[in-house]
Amino acid sequence: MKKSLLFFTFLFTAAFSFAKVECNLEVHKMMMENNQPKMMSVRMADPGDTLVYSLNVTNNESAAVTNLNPTLPVPNYTTLVPDLVTPNNFMVSTDNKDYKPYPILDREGKPIPNSEYRSVKWDLNNLNVKESQMFKIGVKVN
Repeated sequence: MKKSLLFFTFLFTAAFSFAKVECNLEVHKMMMENNQPKMMSVRMADPGDTLVYSLNVTNNESAAVTNLNPTLPVPNYTTLVPDLVTPNNFMVSTDNKDYKPYPILDREGKPIPNSEYRSVKWDLNNLNVKESQMFKIGVKVN
């Protein structure tokens, strides 16, 4: 059952637009080849696999767009890999509502486990005409 859900979740590539701001989302499996990361197309994910979600945001408006907040969910049955998140000025949430800079600390001042994060968000103050910005998160399949 878990593998079926992962198949549905990870076989996701999308393109959508809002007010002439185009967003393209892709997912790839990261493999190591000769000690170098290599991105491979993914049809199925197994526990232990590392997946990278890439969101490309392009401004097709006739003027700059301001105050965008690109947000990527951390899929169920995965754990966020913070070293694979770019740009690195990101915020995280455990409830998809309240966002804080990574890492979020518990009441004792210790970082919460990466498995508790449910989404990653960035503040994009300005995107000029025809400019694009790439946002990425990496997750490990539980």
